[in-house]
Amino acid sequence: MKPKKPRLLRWFKFCLTFIATAIVLTALLNHLFPLALPAANGVVTVVDRHGQPLRHFADNQGIWRYPIQLEDLSPNYLTTLLHYEDKYFYTHPGVNPFAIVRAAWQNWRSGRIISGGSTLTMQTARIIDPHTRSFTGKLKQVWRALQLEWYLSKDQILTLYINHAPFGGPMEGVQAASYHYLGKPASYLTDAEAALLAVLPQAPSYLRPDRHPKRAQQYRDKVLHRLLRDKIWSEQRVKAAKLEQVVAYTPQAPLLAPLLTDKLRQHDTSAVIQTTIDAQLQWQLQDYAISYVNQLPPGTTASVLVVDNTSHEVVVYIGNAAYGNHQRDGYVNMIDATRSPGSTLKPFLYGMALDKGLIHENSLLIDAPRQYGEYRPQNFDQGFHGPVAMRDALLRSLNLPAVQVLEHYGVTTFYSQLENSGLDLRLPAGASPNLSMILGGVGVTLWDLVTAYQTFSNDGKVSSLATTAQPRFQQRQLLSPASSWLIGDILRDQVPPGRLATNRITHRRDLAWKTGTSYGHRDAWAIGFTPRWTIGVWVGRPDGSPLPGHYGAVTATPMLLAVQEQLEPSPSAWPQAPDSISEQPICWPLGTLESQHAEDTCHRKLTTRLIEHSAPPTLDATTRALFHQNPVPIWLSDDGRWRLHANCPNVGTKSLKALWPPELEPWLPIHWRSHQQLPPIHPDCNDKVATQAAPLEIVGLSEGQKVISLGENQPVPSIDLSALGGTGIHHWYLNGQYQGAHLAATPVKIPLTKPGVHQIVISDEFGNSTLGEVERLVY
Repeated sequence: MKPKKPRLLRWFKFCLTFIATAIVLTALLNHLFPLALPAANGVVTVVDRHGQPLRHFADNQGIWRYPIQLEDLSPNYLTTLLHYEDKYFYTHPGVNPFAIVRAAWQNWRSGRIISGGSTLTMQTARIIDPHTRSFTGKLKQVWRALQLEWYLSKDQILTLYINHAPFGGPMEGVQAASYHYLGKPASYLTDAEAALLAVLPQAPSYLRPDRHPKRAQQYRDKVLHRLLRDKIWSEQRVKAAKLEQVVAYTPQAPLLAPLLTDKLRQHDTSAVIQTTIDAQLQWQLQDYAISYVNQLPPGTTASVLVVDNTSHEVVVYIGNAAYGNHQRDGYVNMIDATRSPGSTLKPFLYGMALDKGLIHENSLLIDAPRQYGEYRPQNFDQGFHGPVAMRDALLRSLNLPAVQVLEHYGVTTFYSQLENSGLDLRLPAGASPNLSMILGGVGVTLWDLVTAYQTFSNDGKVSSLATTAQPRFQQRQLLSPASSWLIGDILRDQVPPGRLATNRITHRRDLAWKTGTSYGHRDAWAIGFTPRWTIGVWVGRPDGSPLPGHYGAVTATPMLLAVQEQLEPSPSAWPQAPDSISEQPICWPLGTLESQHAEDTCHRKLTTRLIEHSAPPTLDATTRALFHQNPVPIWLSDDGRWRLHANCPNVGTKSLKALWPPELEPWLPIHWRSHQQLPPIHPDCNDKVATQAAPLEIVGLSEGQKVISLGENQPVPSIDLSALGGTGIHHWYLNGQYQGAHLAATPVKIPLTKPGVHQIVISDEFGNSTLGEVERLVY
């Protein structure tokens, strides 16, 4: 018979076996049922440059959760929560056996579940791994609570709870509840608010203060009573807290720069995305833009972009003023939409031509009919103005002079320089750079236009724009400092149309701007700049349908001026002219310095600003024009009455005559026209020189001619005309609108659809033109 082992040894072995079994069982359970902590993601908040929220985005499951740390919470909330829910939280191992026994006794006595005996750790376990209200469910909850205590610290468990506790609907966490119900962060909770949020997770739907304020207040007071009973807070403090009413409050979530925040959210998953937007300014201009587009025809909207030139940061981004309005395509971001820029590229062309030495500020340009194959550019005002200076052509946004300059500058060169500066120009499928680009025959975005227009406030450099801290801007030189300053100074002389002409902004010359209108009135643009700001405005219909009667000057310009009024004034004045710019007199028609002219070759003197003293001569109407020397050397008879040539018997005296471009003849005073400048050939000459074609003449149109019609409802009257002289085919225009091509002497019927004065112009194949006017009267 074996001797019995000592009782102490048997007890020791039993304990070892129990511990080993418990360890193995725990390890097995931990392997089979691992603890999965919830992802730390929550609401993504996009904030402005000062940290003010622009917009909040729920997480991928539609839950509104704002992660917060314990140190950022109001201390009275933590006091209330811990004392009401789990006063022994920092001492128990995750499960409080005494609380469970007490809850079981209370539930048995009442015959229903009135207490769960759960610790905050157990409540956290149920949140991250929900279970049924059964015995096995309770075991699962206990197991998860023990796992939490094993893996995490007490503060980490409490942080999980305050960020994931349910507070009604899609809201989780105390920060989300505080924002939604109280309109404030959880760091500023009052005693009454802290008590309310401490009890709310017990029955979030039942106690929601926005739906059941009286019920929520009863339960809040229950929490306050316990704090008083246990002498956590004084009677006076609790009494003061109970006086505070629970009021249903649902603040409206911020929705500023929604299309920008949408775009940033797609590329950045950070909890907080900081932008360069100024929330206060964004709100003011966004509100104004909404009211403005509501006055426009159905389907119309607008977009606005404002950039700080000192930092190249976007401070206002209104991608679509009608955001959310389906009738106005409010979800289309028109800042990124490719549209026809109308005339807004003209300042860059004139600046490049200045740098190349093709023109100067008052170069003589030709606003007369031109044909480029099937392409016949027209002016927006449907007329021709004859001789114009470059600065006037830019300010009046005339089309024919711009096409003339582009042809001399080179379409490919112009396109390439804009592309190299970062401006993304989009041509129609299969198209190559062509003359129509300068009148809107290319696609561009408002973003790129505003980027490019910074050139005029940035010494000719284009800087990439920033909406967040990264990436920082890059710069490329597009124009010289001199040409960018000069074009900018010219654009400061813009005058708003109609009633806006008395606006004090214009009189102070503190805003320079350019307007544009695309073909068919589909896009209205106004791009402006000061030393501090660059502002872009687009108005139109996102679907590309026309907007008759609306164009840049009258539809987009009022928005531009209103936006500029709400911006802070520029801290610095407009810069002085660079040293390379000088002011000197030049002469038309030659275009060169007055000092280089003989007295009788300076028909008209103008004072102009030159870059590096360069005064290039007047351009031909087209690069395909026949070469001619100007001033033209001629030989005159001794009495000056006759022109001589090599086949004349007398040599005579050499003279120089300054001739105007022949395309401008109809717009010139009689004494400047070529037949007045050049005397006739001497009758004694053996004229073997090719005679010049007879001048163009409109037959059937006399000075001051009128056509009378009786009543607006009568048939449209017309005028029967024909043309003589010139060379080749004659091209007819009525108020700038092309009417067709005809041979000389062919009868042409011109309809006069509207009352008033009508301009009729014909031109031949060499660009020679003549014009006349007829007035339609209605009785």
